[in-house]
Amino acid sequence: MNRRIPPLMIFALLWLTVVLVSWFTFPAWRNMEGGLATLIGVAAVGVLAFLKDGISFLKDSLEYIKGALAEPDVPSVDQPDDDSKITNIPWKSVDPELLNFDKIMIQP
Repeated sequence: MNRRIPPLMIFALLWLTVVLVSWFTFPAWRNMEGGLATLIGVAAVGVLAFLKDGISFLKDSLEYIKGALAEPDVPSVDQPDDDSKITNIPWKSVDPELLNFDKIMIQP
């Protein structure tokens, strides 16, 4: 039987683990008044943010992998009928004579 773990159970287990490890690892939580309540709240926010970002990262990674495996779109290039001008610049035409760098002389 294939059974999935509900998201709330994943959150609760991870949250409880973080709280217990932090409580026993860092003695400052035990010395502070209201430390357990603060730790519970801070751990809940941290675990929730971690899970949210982790799920977002997984979704983005899967989209990237699916996009990389798909055939890429080949861009179409418009070829001008008139060979005297280059017209692939959308806002103006460029005279090929201007692009002849052999005639340009650079003076010091």
